[in-house]
Amino acid sequence: MQGSVRRGRDNLPNVKQTISLLLCCVAVHAQAQTGGSNPPSPFQSGVALTSDRVWRGLSDTRGQPAAIGEIKWAWANGPLVGFWASNAADDRYGGHLHLLPFVGYEWTSGTVNAELAYLRHIRPGARQSDGSNLDFGELNTSLGVSGKRVSLRVGLFYSPDFYAGGHSVYEYIDGAVKLVKLATFQISAIAHIGASQFSRTAIGDYEDWKVGLRAGRKPWSASAALTGANPRPDSPLFGSADTGRRFAVTVNYTP
Repeated sequence: MQGSVRRGRDNLPNVKQTISLLLCCVAVHAQAQTGGSNPPSPFQSGVALTSDRVWRGLSDTRGQPAAIGEIKWAWANGPLVGFWASNAADDRYGGHLHLLPFVGYEWTSGTVNAELAYLRHIRPGARQSDGSNLDFGELNTSLGVSGKRVSLRVGLFYSPDFYAGGHSVYEYIDGAVKLVKLATFQISAIAHIGASQFSRTAIGDYEDWKVGLRAGRKPWSASAALTGANPRPDSPLFGSADTGRRFAVTVNYTP
């Protein structure tokens, strides 16, 4: 299941459409932040461009670039609601978008942050061989701690209705260590490990990882990371264009 040049070209219009939508979101955010001495708006937004969107160790764009964006309303120690979107590429199921509306609650005290949310994965136009869609919901809970140099976050996603049948669990740990400041850019080392478990699917359980570097100066940041996943030899993912070690460069803008 190797990606082709034609698939890459077919994916470009979707990237352009996604970028246009995301730029509109940023413009709305800029307007929401104006207002002199008014209290900060709960509205937040961000956009990103990446050379390969890797999701839980697997490429969601078959090695092609992606435009990603998010809009969110988050009140301090209160509810949050938002919408995330990215282009995707999958010649097995079709569909060229990955949409993710979510709602939840966030709590922060000092350097500790906790979050509980419900997310709905939507893949417009994507269909399995039996005609069913690839949509599914997930509950997410996570706890993060941020120190002067080190930050750590542990979390869990649980889906009672995974699209391939049964339920699924994804556990992860994210970490970052501030290394040095070059001019006005903070350079940090970043790392991630995760584990996917499924109750009833041919995909099979697997683990994924990521290591890389990030440079940031608000509102911009950029990262370069190496990722990998280890599906079982009898899994349909083994040897596919979705898996294997991948290197991706990502640029983020968060007003």
